[in-house]
Amino acid sequence: MTTTLPRRILAILGAVLLSLLALTATGRAGAATDTTRPTVTVPAISSFIVGEQTDDTIIDDGGQPWFADGGANRRFTWTMTDASGICRYTLDEHFSAEGWTLTAENHQTHVTSAQFTYFADSYENSDDLDQVRINVFDCAGNKTSVVRPTSHIDVEKDYGPTIPSGWARTSCTCAIGDSMLRTSTANASLSTVVNGQGTNKHVALVMAKGPGRGKAAIYVDNVKVTTIDTYASVNTNRVIMWDRGLTGSANHTIKVVNLATAGRPRIDIDAYVH
Repeated sequence: MTTTLPRRILAILGAVLLSLLALTATGRAGAATDTTRPTVTVPAISSFIVGEQTDDTIIDDGGQPWFADGGANRRFTWTMTDASGICRYTLDEHFSAEGWTLTAENHQTHVTSAQFTYFADSYENSDDLDQVRINVFDCAGNKTSVVRPTSHIDVEKDYGPTIPSGWARTSCTCAIGDSMLRTSTANASLSTVVNGQGTNKHVALVMAKGPGRGKAAIYVDNVKVTTIDTYASVNTNRVIMWDRGLTGSANHTIKVVNLATAGRPRIDIDAYVH
């Protein structure tokens, strides 16, 4: 008995020592410097905001509607991830006459998504805003910056003077270009061609809403993508009802089909903005 006791003590001490060495190694590994920058995903171009109302337009010398000093809000929404967690992000705006200016800063820990909204018109963006820069910092101090261009607004009203079968024209200064097309006929459709112009873009459908307005199906390149409902308790004009990103330089055909909702079969198509 007297010869085995020291061996047991030595074994216990050895086990304790090995545990301490393992903890020390783990601590050193955990203390390794994090040099990996955050992953930040930002769309190439901003989207329109469904449910918001555009400003009114004026008519130029060629009879086309355009936004003078107003337009609609556009929005960037981005995601951000990092193994150390996101501890801060900032946003810089670039103005053509002033350069970069810090306009937003957020210290919300471990946030994973954020958004920035700006106001745009036909010929320039509000106050000559032409770029935004998103800067994301992880909790180890690493930084990722992403620059994106802001976008102006074009108006598309390509149905021209000829009114398609099943539709009628409503003249109203409340509408973009002072007119809309309306129908209460089931399955009456209106197609519009929009071109990607070689870059990513967002196109939005502008319609009127009200107590008598109903549902419509939307098709992109002959594929149904969604159903929208233009009902509202009060009449509201120039409402963005649908937004979609388009890519490439090919033409895309967007078709709106009236579903003639029971008790409120009418829809009014105003314009597309992109």
